[in-house]
Amino acid sequence: MTGLDNAVFREFSTWTDTLEYAAFGELTYHMSDKFWLTGGLRYGRSNAQSGSYAGGFNSNYFTNSLLFIPGPLTIIPGAA
Repeated sequence: MTGLDNAVFREFSTWTDTLEYAAFGELTYHMSDKFWLTGGLRYGRSNAQSGSYAGGFNSNYFTNSLLFIPGPLTIIPGAA
């Protein structure tokens, strides 16, 4: 499609850790046989972390393909 053979736009490795706790409670009060009141409460807590490992790269593949620029790609090393 772009004329850039075997080119890779970006390569990297990531990690993600997630942890979540949740609780829900509900209470119903019958005021009469035909009318009752219901209420609920939810508590939740989340913790998430993510990042990338050292290595991998980014390139100017996207720019070169959009502007039809031939030639080798510039490879930019990826930091952690």
